[in-house]
Formats: sequence, C-alpha cells, structure tokens
Amino acid sequence: MWIKDGKKIFDTGFTHQDVTYPPGWIALASDEERAAVGISYRPDPARPDPRLGTVEEKEDGSYTLTPYPLGQVIAQQIERIDARAEAIYRRWTRFEAEYRARAAAAQAFKDAGYKGDPGIYVTSFATPTGITLRAATDLILSQALALQVAQDRLAGLRMRKYEVARLTAAEEALAVTDAICAEMDTVEREID
Repeated sequence: MWIKDGKKIFDTGFTHQDVTYPPGWIALASDEERAAVGISYRPDPARPDPRLGTVEEKEDGSYTLTPYPLGQVIAQQIERIDARAEAIYRRWTRFEAEYRARAAAAQAFKDAGYKGDPGIYVTSFATPTGITLRAATDLILSQALALQVAQDRLAGLRMRKYEVARLTAAEEALAVTDAICAEMDTVEREID
C-alpha cells in the first residue's frame, strides 16, 4: 500500500482502487475485506487485529478480542499463502500453452543459428514490436527464463506455509504470513 498526501493506492489482487481519503483511512469497507487482502493496518492502533479473533468495541471505546483457536488462525494463514500463490500462478499461466510454444520455437530458431524459418510464434512477436527476429528470439527466451525463475521462487515461498504450520503463536503466524505474501508480491511485480 502506498500513501501520499492522503491518497492511497491499493492492489487487492483483483482490482486496483485509486481513491482519495483523509490520512488514516482504508478504502476497504470492513475488517474482513482488509484481512482478506492481507492489510493489517488498523486506523486505531488499540484495535486488535481482526485476523486473530472477533473484535468488539465497548461503549467506552476500548476493544475486546475473543481469539480464534490457534489452529484456526494457522489454517487461515496457510490458506492465505496458497490463495496468493494461486492468484499469481493464474495470471502467469493464462496463456501457458502459447508461452511454451513460443519459447520452444525461439529455442529452435536460436539452435539453428538464427537462420531459416523462425515460425509463427517468433514472427508474430517480432513484427508488431518492430524488432528483429534475432532480438525477438532472445527476448522470448529471456522472458521464458525469468518466468521459470519466478515460478521456482514462488513455489519455494509457498512451501513456507509449513513453517507457519509449526508456529505456536497466532501473532507470529500472521507476521510470518505477511512477510511471505509480501515476498510473493515482489516476485509477481518482477514479472509484470
């Protein structure tokens, strides 16, 4: 989340919201929405994190937290890690068959010394972008390698859910999951 002069920009994983609010406000309507997208920011620092349990505000303005069982918090955080990875993979694999065919054609053209017919996958990339067949081939292969490296990194991060499963404190499970999801977001941005 970025904040500048009261303007907040959120990426909920589904839509981008660019809304102006006074400083200290969140552009998502409820604690559940904030928790669903992993925003742990709370306008009132005294308010317990709703991912830890049911939060009730008392008449005097203080809060009570009825904590969820540790197993439930951990299960929710593991699901959050899997869901975040799934959303990223879904974006990356939307045209997976095409990406694989394009990379295979580029590799074959490179293996042939950049001579002969590069095939429709290389040509259809080179022509609209206005680059040479050789440059298109090298770029396709570079992008394919970057995607593979990113997928490998994402897979490793997703497996850290087993680290979360071993934790013995709900707050620590949230903190570790937040860190894992932040790293996943970094990996996703590197490919975009």
